Amino acid sequence: IEWVETGAEGKTARRLGALLLGYVMWMTLYVAIMVYGMGVMSSVVEEKSSHIVEILLSSVTPRQLLAGKILGIGSAGILQMGLWTGFLLLFQKIVPRVSVLGELGVTFPDISPFTVVLFLAYFVVGYLLYAAMFAAVGAMVGSDSEARQAQMPVVMLLVFPTILLAAVVAN
Repeated sequence: IEWVETGAEGKTARRLGALLLGYVMWMTLYVAIMVYGMGVMSSVVEEKSSHIVEILLSSVTPRQLLAGKILGIGSAGILQMGLWTGFLLLFQKIVPRVSVLGELGVTFPDISPFTVVLFLAYFVVGYLLYAAMFAAVGAMVGSDSEARQAQMPVVMLLVFPTILLAAVVAN
């Protein structure tokens, strides 16, 4: 992340901008991982409840079926995250210093290519981890209502870092 502002007032604005960028990036990851992970879980439950899985398993192994489901939904997720990141970078180039908080003069810092790559890598790793856990939940239940009850431990594993986010970003 590159900074251009100097002085005491600029330093405060930079910190607030970096803090805001950190929160935006985390919440984007949180929502995307949650949505796509739950998509994997609901598709596993749907296949089980409609008995399509018996037909599919006559052609492929369970490991191949689950890997295809995780990679297919994950590909849609990485495409969406890539588009969002591309639009953010395009917006940053078109409108270089838009004030986020008005009178405070807080602006988003410049986003380096390394930050973009790291953001997408965190999405891929987080998605693969949580999609596998959501798929396991979907595989062990028989209906959507059971899946919503059984997903709570996995959701709490994702909520816990969100609760700690304020302390982590402050330090």
